[in-house]
Amino acid sequence: MEWRECTQQDEQAVLEGLRAYNQPYIGTSTDLSQCVEEDGRVVAGILARLLGDCIYVEILWVDESLRHRGVGRELLARVEEAGRARGAKRIELDTFSFQAPEYYPKLGFREFGRVEPYAGTHGRYYFIKELD
Repeated sequence: MEWRECTQQDEQAVLEGLRAYNQPYIGTSTDLSQCVEEDGRVVAGILARLLGDCIYVEILWVDESLRHRGVGRELLARVEEAGRARGAKRIELDTFSFQAPEYYPKLGFREFGRVEPYAGTHGRYYFIKELD
């Protein structure tokens, strides 16, 4: 055996291995990710997967120039809609205290856990939203 740091190609192999292991338990995961492009560059995006009947949001990012304009809300709404169409019953995500933990309850999420401190003095907050 050889122990070393992962390359991007190695990271993909690890992800594929985990997805193959999980598949008998939760089914095939479905990529629901969305991006927003402006003038040829990505200015916002959400990386999300449907795992069983739960949407897991790994990353939600909006360029600072577009914040407070509804872009994040629209990205979440698009992922929720795509997930609902495939049978999703809930959506889960996490955020850090320096990001936007106060944002998600405004969109119908409830906090179900937190770790404080998580990284330095910053906390990590976990949210879930039941989908109708």
